[in-house]
This record gives sequence, C-alpha cells and structure tokens, in this order.
Amino acid sequence: MEVIPPSRDELRRESEPEERHEFEMAKPKKEGNFLTRRIHRLVQRDAHTGKSNVHALCSLVVLFLVYVLNQADRLVLAVVLPDGMRCDSNKTDHCFNQTAHNASNLACSPGDCIDVSETGQGLLTGPVFTVVYVVAGIPLAWLSDKGSRIAVLVVGIVFWSLMVFCTGYVNNFWELVLVRMGLGIGEATCNPVAYSLISDLFLPENRATALAGFSFGIYLGGAIGYAFGALNEVLCWRWLFRSLGILGVVMVVVVLAVIRDPGHQKDHTVKTKKPQKNQYTIAVRNQN
Repeated sequence: MEVIPPSRDELRRESEPEERHEFEMAKPKKEGNFLTRRIHRLVQRDAHTGKSNVHALCSLVVLFLVYVLNQADRLVLAVVLPDGMRCDSNKTDHCFNQTAHNASNLACSPGDCIDVSETGQGLLTGPVFTVVYVVAGIPLAWLSDKGSRIAVLVVGIVFWSLMVFCTGYVNNFWELVLVRMGLGIGEATCNPVAYSLISDLFLPENRATALAGFSFGIYLGGAIGYAFGALNEVLCWRWLFRSLGILGVVMVVVVLAVIRDPGHQKDHTVKTKKPQKNQYTIAVRNQN
C-alpha cells in the first residue's frame, strides 16, 4: 500500500506548538481605536495574579502629576529671573511694575529684586541645578532599590517643595544658589522611583505605553512652568514660588492616598516550546 506523504502546509502545522494555535483561537478581535485599545490593555486584569490594573493606572496618573510639578518647579525660575526677579543694573526700579502694584496687594514693592549678573543667571538656571541633580540621582536611585520607594518619593517632594517655597524669601545671590542646589537634590528622587514603580505595576507588554505616558509630563510641566512664570506681570515673583511650594504639599497627600508600593516583582515570561522536527520535515528539506 502506497503511503502519500503530507503536504508542506500540513508539515508546517504539525511542527508548530499547540500553544500557538490555542492563543490564536482565543485572541480577541480588535475593537475601537488605538488609544482605546491601549487603555483597555492597561486596565485589564493581570494574567498572573488575577488582580485588576485599575490601581496601577491611577498610580500612573499620580506619578505623571508629580512629574509635571517636578518640571514646573525647576523651570519657572528661567522665566521669572530675567523678568522682575533680577535687578537691572541700569534701572533701580526694574522689579517694580506700577500697573501690577496698583491692581494687587500681592505685587512686589519697589526695588524688591536680587542683584544677579548675567553669568550668575546662567549658573542658576544651568550647572547649579543640573550638576547637583545628576550627582544626587545615583545614590537616591540606589536608595530606592534598597528601601521604601514611596518614602523616598514623599521625602523628595517635601524637600524640593520646601526649597521652592524658600525661594520666595531669598534676598541675595548665594541664598538663591543654596535653594537651587537643594531643589536639585529633592527633584532627583522623582525619576528613579517612578521608573521603578511603573516597571513593577505594569506587565512587560504594557510598560512602554505606561512609560510613554509618564514621560509626557516633562513637556506639560515645562509648558506650565513657563506659563506660571508669566503671572509675574500681575503677581510678585515671591508669591509665585510660595504658591508652588504649597502645591507640593498637596501633591504629597495625593501620593500617600493613592500609590501603594507593589514590591519588586519578577518578570513573568511565557516560554514556548520549540517545534519538533519530524521525519517528513527533514525529508522535504533534504529534497530542496
């Protein structure tokens, strides 16, 4: 009796693992637009723990707001310093806005400014902050891995908000240098803690989307920081910094109320069986 060898398609289907066929059969149809599908994947139940990821999404939103505040606090000085905060060497009343002073009792009084040179302005908005920020980020990231990430984040927000609040009371260049250095230390806690938490809150297939949403805070926070600095036309620069410092305390309460440390999780990887070669597969390949 003649034995008819199977076709190539039959050989290929036989060589594929059964798990792949079951996955394709159970794979749901795509519904809705791209953004809707991504949000659905973020909030769907964890396939390994069975827990809902709604809490993870809420934590992501709070971390995003913290990042927005982080960026706004560091960038508002770049707007306020050359427009009212820094005294002009040619005009003794450079910091005094007569229109704002008549319209609001929160406006700066005449001469309420700080003597800062153009070189000093460049140092304050650049190396004074960034060098401390980069150097402090390394030990703070290590501390986030070894200790409580929520505690590190909360202490960081409190500390940098205190530095922003104190900026509203500085009277000379060196005091401003100290608060900017303190701001760099406090803000260095944000990114290490946020990246670590997001990695443990979301499954590997959802982390890229979650991290992309978090990273958008750098642009929104920068825009808010520059826009907030424009209020210097009607509000004294001292009250701008004090307001941002108080807002940081509110953010601490939100963080403590929403975010819970899930602990350091191990990645769940799905191992697929390699297709086993049979005699017919070997024979066909040898013929080709």
